[in-house]
Amino acid sequence: MNQIKLIFGTLIYVAFGCNYSTETYKEGKILFTSQCAGCHGELFDGLGKLYPSLKDITYIKSKRGELACWIHQGIGTDGGAFHMRHSDLPMPPISRLSAIEITNILNYVNSQIWKMEAFNIQEIEATLNTCPEIKKQQ
Repeated sequence: MNQIKLIFGTLIYVAFGCNYSTETYKEGKILFTSQCAGCHGELFDGLGKLYPSLKDITYIKSKRGELACWIHQGIGTDGGAFHMRHSDLPMPPISRLSAIEITNILNYVNSQIWKMEAFNIQEIEATLNTCPEIKKQQ
């Protein structure tokens, strides 16, 4: 009888006590919402010429190997290595994000619009190890 209560109690705890989610790329969605959506928008549309849309799939696919560096080091910022201009404002670096957080963000966006092969942590770490160094401000 005590074993049945223990099993039943464990099942109740697992069913209602955990924050289990079946949502794919949940962490990436949370990070995108807090770190990226303010400029790129919840629907990835950007804001006119101020902030670019992330929906240019052909362009994004051609730049897959640079995406992690763009997030980590920014685009078009003073001293930055990346100066392509698809918007009127530079993208600031988010260097506090870890490789796994960047992987999660990219996989979330990828799952929503790009539909490329999923990113993996090894790919992102290798990319981050080859990013051009940001020049120090003089």
